[in-house]
Amino acid sequence: MPTNPRKSLLLKQSLGLQTRFANDIQNEFDPTVPPSRDHRICARWRAEFPTAIPRTNAPTYGYNCHGLTFAARWTQVWSSEEVSLVLKEDGYQEVAQKDATPGDIILYYSTETGEIEHSGIVVAAAQTRGSVGTTGRE
Repeated sequence: MPTNPRKSLLLKQSLGLQTRFANDIQNEFDPTVPPSRDHRICARWRAEFPTAIPRTNAPTYGYNCHGLTFAARWTQVWSSEEVSLVLKEDGYQEVAQKDATPGDIILYYSTETGEIEHSGIVVAAAQTRGSVGTTGRE
């Protein structure tokens, strides 16, 4: 345990995050400022996905994609099981891609494991490559 109380505030922390049924959602908040290499990675993503709409101008460890989608950009949620619990207990319902509208949630599943590996919020309907919308990347 750190001896400096100020330093302990800078370590990864968890926020009180729950489903509507009051079940805790495991999460972590990391206030660390990302190194310059992360800025370069974001620049590559912007070049690779020019139609994506970034939510921030700079990378952050404060939240990840699931934290953006389900926790108002306050924290990082890493587990696919945690996301599945939120979907179930908060009453999310699947809609067809053609019926998706801005504000809906979009999930990307691993073709190898079936786990949820990315999430986002639909910002606009798109007609290219069967895509519903773009969410940017964290």
